[in-house]
Amino acid sequence: TKNHDIIPALVDLLDRSSCTSGLFVSSFDIDLLSELKRRTPNISCAYAFLDNERLDQIIKNNSKAKFDFKVIRKSLVDHIDCAAALGFDQINFRWSVLTPELVNYAHQHGLLVNSYVVDEQAAMLHLVKMGVDGIITNYPNLLLNIVANIWAKSVSQIRVIYAL
Repeated sequence: TKNHDIIPALVDLLDRSSCTSGLFVSSFDIDLLSELKRRTPNISCAYAFLDNERLDQIIKNNSKAKFDFKVIRKSLVDHIDCAAALGFDQINFRWSVLTPELVNYAHQHGLLVNSYVVDEQAAMLHLVKMGVDGIITNYPNLLLNIVANIWAKSVSQIRVIYAL
């Protein structure tokens, strides 16, 4: 697809970069992400997907909705299995569908769990307590304050991921 034209430039940029520690590439395009992982196995890749509920909402609101990536209808557990089978390191869930069982299942399959896009304090607190590894937010200072207040005396860490 046309999106795959970006892969050579991205691979070149990653190869020339001296600061890829902590960096990960996330995409809803599973084919693009698979190809990137094949070409740069040392780069962490995070698989993002539209869960069936959200996909149905988008289609209901716009019957002519088009996506620049392959839409895959699977259960949440099947998305985890797919991400692990393809060698991805992380998986990104819409925050409202996450459960402790899903987080544990993903962790058991070697995946870090990120949630997107979380801008409400109560949801952030809930996800931190659930054990997610990263939260994608438009309000990183709010999340940092929550994490500092809850985990000040703990060795637990959560990554703050800026949504751009």
